[in-house]
Amino acid sequence: MAEDQGSWTYNSGNEQPNQAGGDAVQAAEASPALPRPADVIWSASEYVQHHHGATWYGALGVGAVGVGIVLYVLTRSIFSAAIVPVLAIIIGVFASRPPRTIQYGLSDSGLSIGSRLYSYSNFKSFSVIDEGAVQSILLMPIKRFMPPVSAYFSDADGDKIVNKLGDYLPFETAELDGTQRLARKLRF
Repeated sequence: MAEDQGSWTYNSGNEQPNQAGGDAVQAAEASPALPRPADVIWSASEYVQHHHGATWYGALGVGAVGVGIVLYVLTRSIFSAAIVPVLAIIIGVFASRPPRTIQYGLSDSGLSIGSRLYSYSNFKSFSVIDEGAVQSILLMPIKRFMPPVSAYFSDADGDKIVNKLGDYLPFETAELDGTQRLARKLRF
């Protein structure tokens, strides 16, 4: 009894298709759909840069050593105590790094940040956060452990950006969460 293998067979691209309709499949694979160009394009800094003087770095160091000592007293673990100053050094290095200027774009496909595209289907809403001299959009994800996505923009681009996002996501008034408020107070 012959076993039915179905109408689909694997084609590595080096062979001619051997099933009916194979030319249509090959033509579809040869011309993939290209994403539509962005309707709204702007460039902005990836984050707001704050000046950190010697006092800020000194406070970071003293705070890290203090937390490390408290952790050692509570846990009696040298590893736990030593990791805190290492993390403070990493924070200090990232705090001294200047922000890059990134190209942003909004299209029917989603929000593109640099070369990465975020589909609207991954987000439940967006908010506009006023951060003094600049504003940012904050996209709230549907997935629990996905972080919110933010993009800075100038006042001149604000209406176009909000109107385009409003076509795909609902607007929601949002406040900064505890981590974001702490980062702002620490000027990080």
